[in-house]
Amino acid sequence: MTTVNAELKPGATSEIIEVTSEAPLVDQLKTSVSQNITPSEVEELPLLGRDVANLAYLAPGVKATDSYDPTKNRYAILSVNGQSGRNVNVTINGVDNKDNTVGGPVMQMPLEAVQEFVISTQLFSAANGRSEGAAINLITKAGTNKYHGSAFGFFREQQFNAENFYEKQPGGQKGPYSRQFFGGSAGGPIAKDKLFGFFAFERQREHTSISEDSLALSELQAAQAAGLAAQPSAIIARPFFENRYNGRLDYRFNDRETATTA
Repeated sequence: MTTVNAELKPGATSEIIEVTSEAPLVDQLKTSVSQNITPSEVEELPLLGRDVANLAYLAPGVKATDSYDPTKNRYAILSVNGQSGRNVNVTINGVDNKDNTVGGPVMQMPLEAVQEFVISTQLFSAANGRSEGAAINLITKAGTNKYHGSAFGFFREQQFNAENFYEKQPGGQKGPYSRQFFGGSAGGPIAKDKLFGFFAFERQREHTSISEDSLALSELQAAQAAGLAAQPSAIIARPFFENRYNGRLDYRFNDRETATTA
């Protein structure tokens, strides 16, 4: 009989961490019906008037509805699953940004400041409560340890527009048209590894008009302004000017990060 004493030594432990950018097909912990707009989609999708709320139309059941405030007709007021625009809760980095009177957001965000856009239309959690219609949360861009920024400009002028039906009529006049969107963003470290800043600004400057039937307009104004020697105008001016801006400060303290948005 032969006895063999074998010595087993514990092997070295190893750990493999795999990082992937692909989203899982099924999120087992998710209960809400929502649409998450990625940063690349925010940058590349064309938006009318550069209104970030138009991204919500990518979600099923969302359509435009009338605003209760005529001064907000330029902004996207959303109807979700057939309901009014007043019951859509809007937050920016978790902070309330909802206009409880007429619906829609209170502060208009420059598109350059938006990192992510999420709209939840049904079955969202209590974290996105305060609404029976839908919940929209915007995440803004933040500064990093590297300086980065952007600049843009979109311009349309009268000489590139074709004449419409009324402008071609006798006595018609080509209405003034000038629209400019321009702005940019900048972000970077204020104190490396500790304090970061990001700022975005956007300016809209517009000189547009409405063309009217010169013959019908002349008869109407002549009747109303008889004896005043008033000259009818076939052009009704519609100027519009707006500034949009957003600033964010992030402070990291003992591996914990806090953010302040203005």
